Amino acid sequence: MTRSMGNLNVAAVGALGYAKELGKKGTVSDITIYDIKKGQDTVSILEPAKYPDRINSLYFCVNLAEMAIVVVDEINAAFGETLLMLDCANVKRGVFILRDYLTPDRIAPLIKDTVLTNYSYMPDDP
Repeated sequence: MTRSMGNLNVAAVGALGYAKELGKKGTVSDITIYDIKKGQDTVSILEPAKYPDRINSLYFCVNLAEMAIVVVDEINAAFGETLLMLDCANVKRGVFILRDYLTPDRIAPLIKDTVLTNYSYMPDDP
């Protein structure tokens, strides 16, 4: 029995360039794609290269994703837009990576009643 090739698209949002440590850089346009290949399986990490200047960069990145890595440096308008975009796109799986002494209790009220309440939290360990 042969196994078909699997692919997972992951949106890496919140800190431009974060994904460069995770995979090999591929296509660059409004979205930068980093690829990780293990056997026949691939993970494509999608970064919105032109966001926040162009919101369509975030839109395409999030709508192609099945999972998200949300790097949080600060709570600002761009972070709020990202949360709304992920919720509207129904990206149910993800992880928050909190930086600059932010804690989950600071994020919790902002994601209440959204699909993001199921996201886990991880320390920043690039």
